[in-house]
Amino acid sequence: MDQGTASSVSSGEGNGGKQLAMGQSLLALATLALTGAVFALDLWLPSGIDASLTYVAPVLLGCQSTIRRFAILCGALATVLCIAAFLLSAPITTTAAAPANRGLALFAIWTVVIMTARARQARDKLEYRIASRTAELRETRAALARAERLAETGQLTGTVAHELRNPLGVIATSISVVEARSREAKLDVGAALARAQRSIRRCETIITEHLDFARAQGHKPVSLILDYWLSGVLDEMTIADDITLHSNLRTGGAVVRFDAETLRRALINIVDNACQAMAVRQGIADTECRLTVTSLVEGDSVHIVVADNGPGIPSDILARITEPLYSTKASGTGLGLPVVQRIMDEHGGSLQINSTTGKGTQATLRLPHAGKS
Repeated sequence: MDQGTASSVSSGEGNGGKQLAMGQSLLALATLALTGAVFALDLWLPSGIDASLTYVAPVLLGCQSTIRRFAILCGALATVLCIAAFLLSAPITTTAAAPANRGLALFAIWTVVIMTARARQARDKLEYRIASRTAELRETRAALARAERLAETGQLTGTVAHELRNPLGVIATSISVVEARSREAKLDVGAALARAQRSIRRCETIITEHLDFARAQGHKPVSLILDYWLSGVLDEMTIADDITLHSNLRTGGAVVRFDAETLRRALINIVDNACQAMAVRQGIADTECRLTVTSLVEGDSVHIVVADNGPGIPSDILARITEPLYSTKASGTGLGLPVVQRIMDEHGGSLQINSTTGKGTQATLRLPHAGKS
């Protein structure tokens, strides 16, 4: 939406709000004027049932207001004036039916007020249900559209990655032959061939990530003590020397049902992202790179929280980091976090990422809680 369109929309909304407020003000004035006219009529015809029941008219008009308590205020005002008119006309009126007329008028006034309040309450509930169902429908449609895009992207990336593997293997074999021949001929091409081999390994990594994203590995959950498994995975990880790893495992022996291999891949992916983020800590006063892995039980789920004190993620990027093929890294594929998201979906859990620019990022892997050992 461009600036002109946004300004037009804002202007239209502002004009609509002013018109609504003006309409409500005119309605309030009309209600007060009608109430005063009914009171004057009641003083002129003090004992008639027609004069008593005319107090319902301004109440009905006041019920049209969008202000929730305006109808109650109109009912209260009509009640006061109805009783006041009866008292003022008491010396003149000696008809025995006059009190009954007043009682009937008051009954009619508050019947209208109560029925209006209930109708408004029922309407509000209906509007809330409609809004809730509409929001759920939008979310469902968005989820279906996202799943369709992921399926199409996965099929395309899987096909391309598979087709690239064969020629890449031929290139790697050819480089090995060239390297052997160059050594025999004592040619100084070792550095160039080493760069080519590094590039091939990089391509193989990219292909592997694409294939992981494209194909379902098969979800095979087993029941394990989460902290025991998590401690073993952390011990196997290779963390840079300038990063201090803190583990705070406190699920108290919680048993969780999960696929150990896929969850391991998801955790390693999150930890690698955190380590890479802390490698570019420009402008951060705290010189110590800290990576904290915490496990805890919250309600009917367990959380694995990976927190770093890196530069953080700007809000505009944070909103898109789980989109396939979206990456801010020069050599990134944009498939790491989508793979993590898919793994957590397969587990019936979720991935949540919170970040504060300049303070760090916190990634939470949530899993359903099966019980305790």
